[in-house]
Amino acid sequence: MDGNDRQFALTTTDEDVFALTDDIIIDNRTIADDHKAILDMSMLFHDLVKKNAEGVVVDTAVNFIEELVEGHCLREEKAMRAANYPRATEHAAKHARFRRELAKRVELHRAGDASVTAMIAPFLAAWFRSHIADDDRGYEPWIAGMSVDQRPLIEIIVEASQQR
Repeated sequence: MDGNDRQFALTTTDEDVFALTDDIIIDNRTIADDHKAILDMSMLFHDLVKKNAEGVVVDTAVNFIEELVEGHCLREEKAMRAANYPRATEHAAKHARFRRELAKRVELHRAGDASVTAMIAPFLAAWFRSHIADDDRGYEPWIAGMSVDQRPLIEIIVEASQQR
């Protein structure tokens, strides 16, 4: 990838990037649960890569990460629109840029670039932590206590693909 990927390199002393800490917990249970699932899956993927897992195990984890990210972003964007959050379009654009960056990394992984594979989990966790702290905090008052679509993420993804 590019030189910016160096910022996502992990050492054994900074794996707390995967932790859902109080400073990034959003006051909406459904959204907070999505964030936790993404960070947990990032940690699991990181552990798989550290253990030199490969093949179907790693590919299944990558597929699951893609589904988690896509479904979560769609759920969050739907909630922001329902709450009439004034920066929903800008927020959705950040999600789109992130999903494109993740897709580039996944494509390189699928092409066999192990150096990129090792960077997927740190990239994902670091981006989400920063995004939650810097961007999601903006809509939090708008959706706190709101009933957010709680369907499984795959149902939200299918619905969105049918509406395109």
